[in-house]
Amino acid sequence: MKRLDNRTYVLNPYPERKMVLITVKLPVIYVEGIDELVKQGRYSSRSELIRTAIRDLLKKELWDIKYKPITMKEEEK
Repeated sequence: MKRLDNRTYVLNPYPERKMVLITVKLPVIYVEGIDELVKQGRYSSRSELIRTAIRDLLKKELWDIKYKPITMKEEEK
């Protein structure tokens, strides 16, 4: 994370591209909803949907400062 000013940070959503596998039990209704959104093409996979949901929750609940997401092109600089 890079600080731009007193309250603005650049958030790299792909820190070193490392992922950790976790196992989570979900109610069937949640899985059915996830599968429907993937089927509709709104997400490419269950994993993408879940990562997006967790990222949005963390931004709302934990990271209460302004973030500017870094793009793939900016990351390569």
